[in-house]
Amino acid sequence: MEVERNGFGRQVQSFETSIKFKGVDQEVEAVFIRALYIKSVGPGVKTLACVDNKIVAAGQDNILVTAFHSELTY
Repeated sequence: MEVERNGFGRQVQSFETSIKFKGVDQEVEAVFIRALYIKSVGPGVKTLACVDNKIVAAGQDNILVTAFHSELTY
């Protein structure tokens, strides 16, 4: 996996939004604070959510990675 650090901007560009998350029936609240985004994933890695065509969640087997602070909303 390759990421872009501060991909959505610096702290003053932090934001909260609802995203469609593959495998979840309702939209997920996501808080992005100096957030990275995932530029690319390797073989076998599934893209699970995107914002502005940027990958913000991915998974493989029992591993889940997110670019947002899910602990701030749930």
